[in-house]
Amino acid sequence: MHVHRLVSLVLWVFTVSGLSLPVHAQTARPPARTEICLMSWEVDQTGLFITENDRDYTLITAPAYEFGGPVFVRAGAPVRIYEQVQKSDGIEYVAVGEAELPPDCRTAQVYLIRKPDLDGRRDYRVIALSNDAKAFGAGKVRLFNFSPWLAGILINGVEQTLPPLEWRIVDVVPDRKHRVIMQAALQFGDGSWTSAVRDLVTLRENYRGSVTFLHTRRSFDETDLSPVLPEARMLIQTTSEYLYPQSGGGESTIGK
Repeated sequence: MHVHRLVSLVLWVFTVSGLSLPVHAQTARPPARTEICLMSWEVDQTGLFITENDRDYTLITAPAYEFGGPVFVRAGAPVRIYEQVQKSDGIEYVAVGEAELPPDCRTAQVYLIRKPDLDGRRDYRVIALSNDAKAFGAGKVRLFNFSPWLAGILINGVEQTLPPLEWRIVDVVPDRKHRVIMQAALQFGDGSWTSAVRDLVTLRENYRGSVTFLHTRRSFDETDLSPVLPEARMLIQTTSEYLYPQSGGGESTIGK
């Protein structure tokens, strides 16, 4: 799956309600808002909200193992997820999870992990990863273990492990066909492993790659990580993204 975004050197174009609005990059002002896309594991998470101004709340969905459409939060503020609660005097929005991002973050990927309910309401662990070029540059691969189990990874011939729900940015050397080849498996609590899965990410010049390690749907109870069903197996999701090089040695911008 390839995700590409195009941003001009002198003109950043973004879409609001179907209209393309230009913002001149030479102002170098910090962003007023951060664009985020959300993903959950196991099952879609629905009936949740975010807000950009603490007054208006936007209904969101975090699909299982894929990103939903872009939504916006205020830059510099935590990414907070809300649940709607009906009170006797009206509707109240209660935070059920949050994560921090750098104050100047423009784009991010946000992952929701359902935890056991807290005080009769849903509760989430929220993981937010900046997708800005200065945080995740060209020629790199970001590994993210979006599972409850340890991942064993062989990438570019180097073995490494990645704990559950952790991520790491690594340097890689593609082969002559611009491929970075990897194998990975998940280790259960009893020490057994899933079958190894082989995949690759294409990494040409000025590209970066994302690799997410997943588990099959319904392989465990999302609020209780102790049971392991025998049909649980690993999946690998890969994307590559072009970073448009800035002239004069400046920071790259994301391209589509």
